[in-house]
Amino acid sequence: MIAAKDPTSLVVPDALFLAIGRVSIASAELETELRSFLEELFGWCHPSVLLLEGQNFEWLTGHIRLLLNWHANDPEAGRFGYSPIREHILAALDLMGPLREQRNLVVHGVWRTREYCELKPGRGEPPDGCIGRPFGGNDDDETFHLVRSRQRPKAFPPNQHWAITDVFNLASQLAIAHACFRSAWRRPKESDNASGGGAPTTG
Repeated sequence: MIAAKDPTSLVVPDALFLAIGRVSIASAELETELRSFLEELFGWCHPSVLLLEGQNFEWLTGHIRLLLNWHANDPEAGRFGYSPIREHILAALDLMGPLREQRNLVVHGVWRTREYCELKPGRGEPPDGCIGRPFGGNDDDETFHLVRSRQRPKAFPPNQHWAITDVFNLASQLAIAHACFRSAWRRPKESDNASGGGAPTTG
């Protein structure tokens, strides 16, 4: 017996494909920046490159935090042992975490029509089966139901309404987080070189 077609299956609009692609590209660029920073911390060498290649976001950010905390206020750690610079980097990492979870939901989740939460009782939270849009938005926007069977951490529900504009917004937020992180760890080095060395500044 052939199973009946799910009435909530979505014919994915081209604009949604484009938006998801932008999220994927933005997150890949962000991970590349994280690897570049770790190469700087490790000291560039072939063994470090082999270690970093293929590692995921959680591994990269976790080891950045570990190494920054390890070298806190260590004069031999250069500018990364300097507290204000380290705190700017850690703040940028804090900005990335929730965006990464949203990225995982968008890229790995299953897209359904909004009626999914009405036809599948018991999923998610009342009144309509899932939580609202991640960034708010215009009520006139067409929204979809996005579900992921396995979501970590538990603070991020696996059922949520998303509009195409939300996905584009997520891509923009990932790009902003990338720029904040890049600024936090690269600009002090450029400032040091321009001034001929000395104590790093955050201004």
